[in-house]
Amino acid sequence: MAKTRGNRRIPRAFRCLALFVGVFASGPATAQIITLQQQFSFGTIAMRSNGAKERLVLNLNGTYSATANIIVISTPQRAEFLATGFQPSTALSLSIQPIELSEDGQGTGKKFNVGFVYSPNISTDPTGSVTMFIGGTLETSGDSTAYDDRQYAGTASLIVNY
Repeated sequence: MAKTRGNRRIPRAFRCLALFVGVFASGPATAQIITLQQQFSFGTIAMRSNGAKERLVLNLNGTYSATANIIVISTPQRAEFLATGFQPSTALSLSIQPIELSEDGQGTGKKFNVGFVYSPNISTDPTGSVTMFIGGTLETSGDSTAYDDRQYAGTASLIVNY
């Protein structure tokens, strides 16, 4: 449902994103497990205008900021993964390619660009575990066309090498 401010309609759009994990093992065979602790989401936002590229930035520490034409209605959530079953002090290398969020989650219709923020090189603790946080930046097209009031979705893959 869109909010009305004065005579202006402000569309709301919910942003969601699924992160999938791929672990590529090059070390000794043990039971490495990566568990999603918190799903990534840009929350629910409203846009005043799409006349210029607007951004919502979700930092690794869970804080966020948005440019003037994005109104945050529900708080964005960074992703949190727990990696267990590794050898102590194992170096892990993370990567996630940028994606697009679309109206149908399949790449058609109006889109948002998404880039991710993460610590690319981390190490497990003495128990062989580490918590990984993923943030990101949502960017509008800036082409002056409105985004429909709907959910925009996409899928990203977190690649963990060790």
